[in-house]
Amino acid sequence: MNRLPTPCDDAIRFEPLEGRQMFAAGALDTTFSLDGTETVTFPGADNAIAADLAVQPDGKTVAVGTVRFTLHDGTQTFRFGVARMNADGTLDKSFGQSKTGLVTFGVPDSANAHAASVTLQLDGKIVVAGTVNDSSGHDSRFAVARLTTSGLLDKSFDLDGKQVIRVKGTSVAHDVTVQADGKIVVVGGDTNGGGLFSDADSDFAIARLNPNGSPDQTFASGGKRIVGLGETEFASAVAIDYSGVPGVNPNFGKIIMVGHRFGRGYAMVRLNGDGSLDKTFSGDGSLVTRFPGFGFHSTVNGLVIQPNGKTVLVGHADKTSDAPMALVRYNTDGSIDNSFGADGNGVAFVRIGRVNRGTDVISGAKGGLVVAGLSDKKFALAGLTRDGRIDTSFGIGGSVVTDLGEDRNLNTRLIRMAAAPNRRITLVGGTGFKTARYLDIGGNLLGNVINPGNLPQLTIGTTTPPSPGPISGSGAAAPKPNAAGRIFSELRI
Repeated sequence: MNRLPTPCDDAIRFEPLEGRQMFAAGALDTTFSLDGTETVTFPGADNAIAADLAVQPDGKTVAVGTVRFTLHDGTQTFRFGVARMNADGTLDKSFGQSKTGLVTFGVPDSANAHAASVTLQLDGKIVVAGTVNDSSGHDSRFAVARLTTSGLLDKSFDLDGKQVIRVKGTSVAHDVTVQADGKIVVVGGDTNGGGLFSDADSDFAIARLNPNGSPDQTFASGGKRIVGLGETEFASAVAIDYSGVPGVNPNFGKIIMVGHRFGRGYAMVRLNGDGSLDKTFSGDGSLVTRFPGFGFHSTVNGLVIQPNGKTVLVGHADKTSDAPMALVRYNTDGSIDNSFGADGNGVAFVRIGRVNRGTDVISGAKGGLVVAGLSDKKFALAGLTRDGRIDTSFGIGGSVVTDLGEDRNLNTRLIRMAAAPNRRITLVGGTGFKTARYLDIGGNLLGNVINPGNLPQLTIGTTTPPSPGPISGSGAAAPKPNAAGRIFSELRI
């Protein structure tokens, strides 16, 4: 049961301003479900595990994940699950066919479907991506669905609101984004081969769909491709470079994928708009490396492209006695940015508890960062300045930890984050679609604390449909999808 917070709560700190008590940056937002946290129950389901979220311009939160049901014969079935919450944390009873705020479906209905990511189109429609597989679980393909703003399957998307894509072999999707022209980009991994005398090989996989759900024949080979890096790897996250303006930024519209390379650290790939490798990036379009001092124990889960075009990756590094969150920043040519981090090597480590996992990151318009993840099985947030140092104006000494109850598998989950209107930050993850919303009202150069009842509006990207006609190469930037609110504040440093 939700409760009102008290000043002794670890996740909340009060600071004086003109004799009044004000929430500091990183405090739980008590206008959301009374205590800043909420869980979602799907009626009839055995379990529901959240995977990602997006926040609409009106403040409503769309969370997606996988919902498991047990049938009368004892077999289990898995479905995409979508929940929409109002700005106050209650379920949105205008959403879905049953008007409950909850939607579940298969892609197709007869197969098991596991949702991994969600993004919003400029027109407000909801794009969900994940994986569909047969009953054996061995034959997997990318699965994409689009919902209308009211939560119904959008019949203008491949006739039934659903699309299934086999990239090459066994395909598993992990992230989705929407380009400024409305095309949908899905990334993950694709596994081929393997047998009695050989191991299966997994590669980065990507597919692009037209706005109507059909494969984009102008991209790579029939709208899809794999990128092999010599080992076993898969893409965990994707972003489109919309920094600057067309004609000024030579990388405008290029696609960046990041992910794991088992036994070899992490990997990063940049593609041109037609799906070819961008040879201006790191010499051949890709790089493979690891966090300094951690050998092969390097994992990357997310990324953000900052307004200056530099790319920040977030993940974690593991050793028996040390497991910090880890961030690294790259210049536009693929070289590491040594101006980032306290040690002058382009890397920043965040140590909150004993076992820390960095799973998502958002960037302010002036370069400041907020990192989301886990610390000893609890939701964790950390603030960093533009140069990759701990922002002590955020939370308590730069971080916030929130215990949302027992979840024995939480450290294996990805906690995802999105900016929300009025300088809020929303996290989701774990069993029960655990959701928490925080205030981001500090982090400016003076360290001021602002009255949370009178916060400035958040900038989370263009929310109105683009104007018709071509865009001049020297004119204003193309309209940008909000990318789940990755760019979150004009005021953060």
